[in-house]
Amino acid sequence: MAGCEPPRISSDELPDRIYTRVVSLSPSTTELLGLIDCEAYLLGRTAFCTVPSSVRNATIVANPEPDFERIANLQPDLIVADSSVMNPAWEQQLRRIGADVKVFDINSLEEWKGAVHDLASGFLRHHSASKRIGAVEQAEATWLSDPLDPKPAAIVVMNAQQPWVAGLGTFQADLLRAAGAEPLGPDSQRFEQVSPEQILAWNPQIIIVAGDPNEFTGAPWDSTDAGKRNAIVGIDPDVLLRAGGRVDIALEALGTEIRKRVRASR
Repeated sequence: MAGCEPPRISSDELPDRIYTRVVSLSPSTTELLGLIDCEAYLLGRTAFCTVPSSVRNATIVANPEPDFERIANLQPDLIVADSSVMNPAWEQQLRRIGADVKVFDINSLEEWKGAVHDLASGFLRHHSASKRIGAVEQAEATWLSDPLDPKPAAIVVMNAQQPWVAGLGTFQADLLRAAGAEPLGPDSQRFEQVSPEQILAWNPQIIIVAGDPNEFTGAPWDSTDAGKRNAIVGIDPDVLLRAGGRVDIALEALGTEIRKRVRASR
């Protein structure tokens, strides 16, 4: 019976404000609301927010630029967004509406866990947050218990013709580390456009593609170790590129594919 009791929340865990009317201006934060079972409080979303499917009943208030009048008419008490899509001028205008505005800057798994806890606290969803974070930590533990030695060098890339590679300080680079690889890339917290010559200089053993790997043929891709060993792997871009509600799926896919390609080349 004790195991069925709801988690006890101490007074120092209680937020200053409990939210019931939310607008999300990025797909990743919309996914996080679904992750902690709070999509019922979502009143407004972007045209690109479609996961989980239940959020599609919310009003579209950005496509991609926010419609500030429409957002104000919804009378939200919380507006959330990912820093990668938030224009500072938009943030200033949103704050004039009177709602709390939270902009999440997530560049690592630890920052993702902190964001989930932070968001959940405003809805008293501590139990949901702990459960979802636990699933990600279980995925981390799985790959930690099955280490690769040496670790394969890997990049995360978008666009075969004009490649953009995830910087070493990005969330995607941290996913590679957790999955057992050693990330290569620019010294940046963003995706950066790089030359074909730089791809060849890095010569990754594994290339993780946001999208269709069949587009990554010819120069420079075929000349890399990854290209020669059939180790160019495609991952659903919505799963790979969003620090949202499917991080455990991204980790599972990355860890599985990395080990599959490494062991096939031995």
